[in-house]
Amino acid sequence: MNFGPASPDLLPGAKNAVETCLAIKPGERAALIADLPSRAVAASLAAAVENVHALCTSLLLEDFGPRPIKAAPAAVLAALETADIGVLCMNPQPGELGARMAIVRVVERRQIRYAHMVGVTPEIMQQGMRADYRMVDRLSEKLRARMLRAETLTVKTEAGTQFNSPPISIAASTGSRPAASSARAIGPTFPPAKFSPPRLPSTAPSSAMPPPAITSTASTETCSARP
Repeated sequence: MNFGPASPDLLPGAKNAVETCLAIKPGERAALIADLPSRAVAASLAAAVENVHALCTSLLLEDFGPRPIKAAPAAVLAALETADIGVLCMNPQPGELGARMAIVRVVERRQIRYAHMVGVTPEIMQQGMRADYRMVDRLSEKLRARMLRAETLTVKTEAGTQFNSPPISIAASTGSRPAASSARAIGPTFPPAKFSPPRLPSTAPSSAMPPPAITSTASTETCSARP
């Protein structure tokens, strides 16, 4: 499957996703699953995968039957069984949760790197996906370290927003951040709260993680954790 030519406007975000967040290396195998509404984004991701000399198996959901899909196509699951990296790039429709869960179950069982890019748009690729995710990772680690000792959380902005959390408990089992894990571990939200932070390379990939949002950090925002 060829998703078509890649848009130059989307390539920087795709490069960030492929090289920084998923840490795809030459010779690795990526399974890129997309739908027609996400075709432009998928084309940019496919180009970025090929630019690092990795192998890309591209699958278009509409090739396997009408939407909404009730079950994950066998060809999609088979591609994930042999891939080092999986990417699901699609706009969801009602009734498709079971199919997406089947895809994630393969990812979790095989412990491969994975980008859960559900609801991705060209605007997200041109904005949030261009963030410096190594900086995001460093800031996230600092916040996580403070949160492990925290009892309350306060978030303020210069615009006047102030949020004070009730008593919190952060599980110490979160551990150090693993290698380029799932995207439910890779980038901005699709829409906010559907896309998770990157996991940068260490020694081994981790399983897909629940999808917390990545948002841009503005200098006017502060977040404090109080022990």
